[in-house]
Amino acid sequence: MTIQNLDIGKMSNLELKGMLHGFIEKVKNREQLLHILEALQRCADEDTLFWKEYSDEQRAEIEQAIEESYDPENGVPHEEVMEKYAKWFKK
Repeated sequence: MTIQNLDIGKMSNLELKGMLHGFIEKVKNREQLLHILEALQRCADEDTLFWKEYSDEQRAEIEQAIEESYDPENGVPHEEVMEKYAKWFKK
C-alpha cells in the first residue's frame, strides 16, 4: 500500500486513520516508533494549543457563546444574513 496509488483527498478521516495504523503496524524499529509518537503528539497538541492561549474568562465566554448558539432564538435566519450582505457576494 502506497499513498501514490490512492486518491487521499477522497478518503474519510476513518480511512486515513486506518491507513496510518497499517503503516505503524509495519514499523519494527523502536526509535522510529518513538519519532512517530512524538510527531503525532505534536499534531494533537497543535489542535488544542490555541485554547491554552486564552484566559479563563475568555474560555468561559467562548463556552457560553457556544452554549447560547444552540438556542434557535439567538440565531439569525440564513436568508436574512444573505439579504443583508448580498453586496459582498456580488462579483
